[in-house]
Amino acid sequence: MLYLKMNTFYSKGQLCFILGNLLLMIIAGCVPRSNDPIQAVGSVDNDAALEYLDDLTARNPNNGRSYFKKAVIHQQKGNLQAALQSVDRAIQLEYSDPRFFLFKGEILTELHEPKAAIDLLLKAEAAGDRNRALYSLLARNYLELGQPLEARRAVDRLLKVDQGDLSQALAGQAYVELGDTLMAVRSFQEAIQLNHGNLPAYSGLINIYESNGKYNLAEAYLDKALGLDRNDLRLLKAKGRLLKHRAAYDSAIAIFKKVVRLAQDKAVEYLEVAAIYYEINRYDSAISYVDKTLMSRADDPEALLLKARILDQSRNYRDARSVYERILQKDSTNNLALTELDKLKRKVSYLQRLQRQRQALDSARDTLPPALNRKELEN
Repeated sequence: MLYLKMNTFYSKGQLCFILGNLLLMIIAGCVPRSNDPIQAVGSVDNDAALEYLDDLTARNPNNGRSYFKKAVIHQQKGNLQAALQSVDRAIQLEYSDPRFFLFKGEILTELHEPKAAIDLLLKAEAAGDRNRALYSLLARNYLELGQPLEARRAVDRLLKVDQGDLSQALAGQAYVELGDTLMAVRSFQEAIQLNHGNLPAYSGLINIYESNGKYNLAEAYLDKALGLDRNDLRLLKAKGRLLKHRAAYDSAIAIFKKVVRLAQDKAVEYLEVAAIYYEINRYDSAISYVDKTLMSRADDPEALLLKARILDQSRNYRDARSVYERILQKDSTNNLALTELDKLKRKVSYLQRLQRQRQALDSARDTLPPALNRKELEN
């Protein structure tokens, strides 16, 4: 979020003093401004401030700034719909204030409504707001809509007002979407030069180098990034993938087990561990981890497909067939399941035919007449 968290607690006297000053600011219309029009509304307790502003708007329902501050607090509390209602009221009362358009654009971005967000952000720009927050949000929403050229134009406007590391990292993301890898790398590297702690820039470089098969470079940047945050789940997963790629399976398993410990949704991570165990033919361990995924995601097609393959490789053909059929009951168009089930059936049919042939040979051997010795042949 672009607003500061308001979680500091004050004594009753301090709170009265702060709220008194807030009232004077609202009456005088002296709302603090900065280059970034999205700013903090103060450091008072959210609930106390919201109660105060509710009383204020009840007594003076035509003060748009009061509704705007209510919207900010609702956003801080995670109540985006209430924030949207409050900022809409602020816009009705003071339509010309570009901050309100920008804030509503931010809320709509959080609600994943990119078209509506872009409309509000362009209104803020037309009203005179030109800052990093606005152009960053514009670029993000254009990227979400799959419009990288428009995102790039937003980044161009962004770089005119701010050439900091966050802007460079966003430019890199836009270049990636445009398929201009060279410019993306330059932008990400520029971001890191400006701020060695810019994790999004490291992530951008890691993804580029990994997808282009430059695993040594990817791992070099990955290790630098992990030096900044050793518990970043995305970085740890990338490290696990790279270790797996160079067949350092035990190290990859250790990384993904750490991810399991840190992750809230462990089902996907269990599946990663299961896939590595499957790749190195440790089927008992693989089935154990895939079953952990299925405990919370009983019909997960990826987990079921892996389980069927493990059972197949373990020569548990009957159970493998049962799992494939379970997948197809849920989705009869699953081509992988259809293909692999057909292959399994043909393999089982071949093995059964081979077994019958062997049994026939064994039976024939058992019924052969006793062999004649040489003496009996001469007679």
